Amino acid sequence: MSGSMKDGRQARTAVILGLVPHPRSVAVIRSLGRAGIDLVGFDHEEPTHRSRSRYLKAGARHIEESPDAVLRALLEGAAEPGSVLIPTSDEYLLLLSRNHQRLSERYVVTCPPWPVLENVMNIVRCYDLARACGIATPDYFQAKSARDLDAIVRSLDCAQHDYIVRTMPGCGPANPHNNRFTRVAGTTRESIRETCDEVHARLGIFPTIVEVVPGEADSCLGVSLVADRNSEPVVAYCVRRLRLYTYVRDMCRTGRGMSHPYELGSLVYCESHHDPEAMDKAFALVKAARYSGPITVEFRRNVVDGRLVLIKCDPRVVRATSLSTALGLDVPQALVDAFTATVPPAARTRYREGVGWLWITQYAEAIWNNREDVAVRRELLRLFSVIWRVRAFAFLSLTDPLPFVTHLAWRVRQRLAMRRRVHRAGALPAATAGNSG
Repeated sequence: MSGSMKDGRQARTAVILGLVPHPRSVAVIRSLGRAGIDLVGFDHEEPTHRSRSRYLKAGARHIEESPDAVLRALLEGAAEPGSVLIPTSDEYLLLLSRNHQRLSERYVVTCPPWPVLENVMNIVRCYDLARACGIATPDYFQAKSARDLDAIVRSLDCAQHDYIVRTMPGCGPANPHNNRFTRVAGTTRESIRETCDEVHARLGIFPTIVEVVPGEADSCLGVSLVADRNSEPVVAYCVRRLRLYTYVRDMCRTGRGMSHPYELGSLVYCESHHDPEAMDKAFALVKAARYSGPITVEFRRNVVDGRLVLIKCDPRVVRATSLSTALGLDVPQALVDAFTATVPPAARTRYREGVGWLWITQYAEAIWNNREDVAVRRELLRLFSVIWRVRAFAFLSLTDPLPFVTHLAWRVRQRLAMRRRVHRAGALPAATAGNSG
């Protein structure tokens, strides 16, 4: 191992699990590469385009078949003993957690075993644990049978509330079209029942029905932290999330102007923000769950009463992880320190307010896609006035330019291919288009 940590300890090799080009995986690779840690990447599929970071170099292996093939390779010694395993996707998070004991005999596993991880990934367990800690959660309903679902749906107040359905990673997505684990349930009891029946028929489980917390996009707060083996925070900071693919539903029947928190699109802009209540409640939840590793605890302030309400937990690195580097609270490096240091690192929770993170290509697409919507366009362009706050970007780095270049080229190719498909579909006669397959 060629690198050295800042305190003089020998750097370990880090194994990045999940190489799909995404801001979170690129942020981890850059952070640890800059620290002089040797990096090896594993994935079970070849991505459509590869973010050729200079820090990963040639250390990328694609093992075909499935994540289980990657597990077998690791157990057979594909990485050197003592390597730090870092999952950057839910499927590899589940893989490490469910095989924690076997992998820990050879490697440093930076996530907890499954009985602990399930406490934050299973939304029902997570909400129950939060309520025991005095943390508010949305109302939720979990059916165990069709008869149970009938009773739940009859009890829903669709005149006053909106609902989503949720499934858990590892069980299958609630929405197969975009591979998300959350989905709009419907606006009537009948449509909610139809949504639940579709999920049950496809996955064999009843989804959890969750009441939507009233509030606009900027009422979302995310507390990102790294917890050591004793569930104590090593680094922690809070961000105010701004989603730019705005989707505001017609809420005339309630007069509250709610925005649906799960259908606003991808997070493309956020800023660091100080909220002591959110930080304290995130720490309490992590401690109660006995969780160790990286996690982002997402809250929303209820626009009706101002309460801070837990929405979900993402127990891995997230897309805006490069913001942590700009704040001086580098999450990937803190993660390695937390699991390899002889003495637990001191907690660091001081940072500047209003430091921004931006996903440039998604921001530009949001403006273009909403060019006919004056209100949305105005909202997007308003953010341009605070562009000077941005200190971290998705993919973009002057010292490591290839990930941004390859991502931009891929997005352009996607857009051109989409235009060609639309053009061909429009050129087909109506009778032919219906039978084009």
